[in-house]
Amino acid sequence: EGLDVELQSFTNGTDITTLTATNKLNIGLTGVGPAYWNGVSQGLPLTIIAPGHSEGNPVASPLMISKKACEDGTIKSVSDLKGKKVSVNAPGATELWLEKALETGGLTIADIDLQYLTFPDAVTALESGALDAAIVGEPVATQAEQKGLAVRLLSDFPVQGLWPTMVFGNSDWLKANPDAATGFVKAYLRAAADLNTNFNDPLNLAIINKYTNVPADLVAASVKPIYSEDGAIDLASLDELQTFFGNRGLLDYDTPIDPATIVDTQYVDKATAGS
Repeated sequence: EGLDVELQSFTNGTDITTLTATNKLNIGLTGVGPAYWNGVSQGLPLTIIAPGHSEGNPVASPLMISKKACEDGTIKSVSDLKGKKVSVNAPGATELWLEKALETGGLTIADIDLQYLTFPDAVTALESGALDAAIVGEPVATQAEQKGLAVRLLSDFPVQGLWPTMVFGNSDWLKANPDAATGFVKAYLRAAADLNTNFNDPLNLAIINKYTNVPADLVAASVKPIYSEDGAIDLASLDELQTFFGNRGLLDYDTPIDPATIVDTQYVDKATAGS
């Protein structure tokens, strides 16, 4: 698309949201978490321009326990987690994933002792016994299995069809650079289609390794997310996320934001025109 793009990675979505709002990043891709909603409510220039990822079956962010807890029968099912220490990586969409997982065992987040640990730290805590269970994202989940540190207590729960991540841009930059924004979305959707079909292509694995330092064989063995090829932005997912965050007390406002007001489909529309 003739774009000279500098890629930057960050350890949490709040930084990506803040840097995009201040135009230090032009475009960001991360979870549409509480920081995003609170920023929009404060009038920060953030606009969603394309969908991120969804989950298949099995999920790419399973509920895991230590291998020891599995083998000695300490935890046999989700219902056994009542009153136990369970972690997610940060406040936000992963909490919704945990809630959906716990519901399969008749529990809610209120029934467990919620902790916040990065995925690698959660695996370490599971092994040491400091933690009872955790939502662990790929490829850390597969790596933990391969090393014999943790097992999947629940590898599938009803989150399919939810889109927790989005591509968003600084609204002022988007208005000033509509052609570049359209070109970015066009390239992004082409990449999404390629990953859905050819994720484990050696070239793709090499590219992922280059930018993440995750070994190609580990990426290949990991459960894959699902990407949107038509660029349709799911407003219902945004609404469910906002409602969940509000119920969790993570939002700084009371009147819900209409998801349609924070989305601009023109870039997807132009990128997919004639396709």
